[in-house]
Amino acid sequence: MSYGGKELSLCVVDEEASEGGVQMFLNRHKILHTCQGQRNFRDLFLRLKLIVMLVVLSASSALAAPELDATTTVTTIDASGMVGKYSSLALNGSGFPVISYYDDTNDDLKLAVCNNALCTSITLTTVDSGGLVGQYTALALNSSGFPVISYFDVTNDDLKLAVCNDATCTSPTLTTVDSEGSVGQYSSLALNGSGFPVISYQDYTNGDLKVAVCNDATCTNPTLATVDRGESVGFGSHTSLALNNSSGYPGISYYDAANDDLKVAVYNVSQRGTVYLPLIFK
Repeated sequence: MSYGGKELSLCVVDEEASEGGVQMFLNRHKILHTCQGQRNFRDLFLRLKLIVMLVVLSASSALAAPELDATTTVTTIDASGMVGKYSSLALNGSGFPVISYYDDTNDDLKLAVCNNALCTSITLTTVDSGGLVGQYTALALNSSGFPVISYFDVTNDDLKLAVCNDATCTSPTLTTVDSEGSVGQYSSLALNGSGFPVISYQDYTNGDLKVAVCNDATCTNPTLATVDRGESVGFGSHTSLALNNSSGYPGISYYDAANDDLKVAVYNVSQRGTVYLPLIFK
């Protein structure tokens, strides 16, 4: 299907009558992709502690054929109360973990910056403490290695963005990206070629899947669009977003609660942030 002269596609990955994957052309470059998935997604919740598991593989240096011996190092990152839900992780330029997560005890958004690969030395920062904030985090690192975090503001039912001005986020810039109803759950974030955030998320009020395309680094003037209108509670949840390496166009996978299906939406965003919506056929 096409819109605005560009080919757009929506793929239902796993319906009740289908077996295996559905193949489709994703964009105007005619790149063939395969959609695969499984049904009946359910939340998996962390309990009290945020755990990072790092698998370190070591190879034998003997003259015989080398053998891999896998060991696991488990580190408690933060044990100050009920912490660790809704975490998101990226590795910095040194390969050290950087983690955003929710502090359930204080209702805050927090950040853990590991100072080594196994995270035995950690810098913890409260990024946002303005009300009940910090659920459904999604984290990416910009070109300077500074964290950019999308998350849900429960107090105001808004999608928010924290742009850190240093590696440990001691003085972040906080922006409300979308405040139209109860929005911002299940966010997923990526940075485009200009370093501007692109965020997928759930519009709980209308039961829709939405996307925010930021037109600057701190998202002061975003372009908001409804990608798929589910009009049912739970539709457009559990989103995951990625940008095409060559075009920068986003693809979003998500859960269709009305039909218990995994779906994916692929469409085009111009460099100016104009959103071309996919045509949805029920």
